[in-house]
Amino acid sequence: MNNTITLITQDVAKTINIKRFGLESAQVILNPNKQTIKNAPQKETPIYIYDLGFNKHNKIIPINNHINKTGVNPMRENPEKQIRFYDITNIYQNQKKAQIAECFGSYPPIQKTKKYIQTRFLCNHVISLYCLGYTTIFAYVID
Repeated sequence: MNNTITLITQDVAKTINIKRFGLESAQVILNPNKQTIKNAPQKETPIYIYDLGFNKHNKIIPINNHINKTGVNPMRENPEKQIRFYDITNIYQNQKKAQIAECFGSYPPIQKTKKYIQTRFLCNHVISLYCLGYTTIFAYVID
């Protein structure tokens, strides 16, 4: 029995050789607003999620925070009528040499920066997972 879940975004699945990074058994996640995990385990199960950066895709970078510049709120399509506020201060698990992700969605950033790791929809997927009750989330960008 595997005690972890590994997820990759659609961009990772269609762009890189996932065998190169040992991700061939990962589940591909779709729309962050309608997040589903096959054979959903207990909410305490650690989740490892990988998104795609905008560079040459030759290294994996751990993430410890994010800035959402996607223009999308993953909770906006939430069917609940009651408004709930989630404290996402510590949404990511601490990792050595982790960096901050700057999420741009489908549109590449106009300016490249070394201050942040620029990526696509990682922040929206992580927020959706957290709001579904998963609290042990390790995030990475393949950049």
